[in-house]
Amino acid sequence: MRTYKTVSQAERLRLIRQMPVPMSEADQIQISIIDVRVGGYIQIGNEVYYADEMNRYSETWDGRTTEWFELRLTSLVSGKICYLEWEEDDSIEIYIYTELLKLQALGIGSRDLEEEEDFSYGAELFRYDDDNDATFYRDRSGNGERYYYWDYYNSNDSLCMGIERWDSNSYEAHLGHAVDDRNIRVLVKEG
Repeated sequence: MRTYKTVSQAERLRLIRQMPVPMSEADQIQISIIDVRVGGYIQIGNEVYYADEMNRYSETWDGRTTEWFELRLTSLVSGKICYLEWEEDDSIEIYIYTELLKLQALGIGSRDLEEEEDFSYGAELFRYDDDNDATFYRDRSGNGERYYYWDYYNSNDSLCMGIERWDSNSYEAHLGHAVDDRNIRVLVKEG
């Protein structure tokens, strides 16, 4: 389960001061986001982020197990917490989630999810893509926590609305946007 908050200025300064010297550009070219671990620093656009948590997800569908990962990131500029999620399939798909929403804000309910209904949020139409049981492993280990998810994307897949139902029957909706892996610079791989 994700939380979106803002860390204090003192915490941001601490993260900046503890940042090691970034790798050389030659080394940066050799690695990608899938190599980053806790303690790493990455740059997306003008923002530099510190990775303080790495989580793993898995699902089994049609006898095949799929895994994907997320880094919990703290922006050194704004102090905001966000989540960078990636999955390797034919290519790497990366989304950065920045906003937690309630189902009511989306104008949908649990029945709409069960019926795989499309919905509008803001100026975007989100179309149903996928749903399944999955398991969340905090820090990539332990027994994991089961949940159910639905994924919706806008027409050009630049936005994703991930909706999750946890065991407590609480729902979380997370709005994310696509990130091209070529726009991510790994400054420090891990701490």
